[in-house]
Amino acid sequence: MAQTLNAKKRKTRNPRQSQTRILRAAEKLFSERGFDAGVDDIAERAGLNKRMIYHYFKSKQGLWNAVLLHQYQKAQLPELGFSTEDDLVTLIETLVDRYFRFLAADPCFVRLLMFENLRRGKSIKAIPVAKTKVPILQTLSTALKTFEKRCAPDNLLMADQLLIDIIALCFFFFSNQSTLSAVLGEDLSGEYHMEQRIKHVKTLLRYALSEILRSQAQGLVSLF
Repeated sequence: MAQTLNAKKRKTRNPRQSQTRILRAAEKLFSERGFDAGVDDIAERAGLNKRMIYHYFKSKQGLWNAVLLHQYQKAQLPELGFSTEDDLVTLIETLVDRYFRFLAADPCFVRLLMFENLRRGKSIKAIPVAKTKVPILQTLSTALKTFEKRCAPDNLLMADQLLIDIIALCFFFFSNQSTLSAVLGEDLSGEYHMEQRIKHVKTLLRYALSEILRSQAQGLVSLF
């Protein structure tokens, strides 16, 4: 009996499991209330004593930072696994599709980033999130170089700016979905509207690239 009780105690005190429970609870509550979410409520949601939060994360600020970093690490997953052989159009369209599906599956990510932006990025400056974008920026840079050799020698596009364009076109649909639904008079939260949006964004970006090709063929690139 004593051995069984000790085994249960060791299981409940598993550091990794405890930290995961805290992060999940904090992610949920922070996404609902922002930084105003209380440590007591997070501990209650996690089913742990709040002293564990201070033990693992030192402070509420430390927990907030850990949640943000975890979110950015998850957001990196759609950006991985591309081949250096992928052409720019294929890369962009695949990235758009992956971003949309990631954002649809993880609404906490959108809300947490909105809260952090309302705080003017006060916390994220102290978190090593920049390195999470290095792989996709390198992938886009490689694809752009191939594209430019073939059709746009004037270096019209930059990898970081292109990434901003792609993220913005995907993120805005989710961050402003409630107000857009009210303004347009239809519920945009369903899968049908998301698929329509994905199709539109892909078409828009494909058209933009085709215009660069057309302009280059007609010697108009220098006009832009």
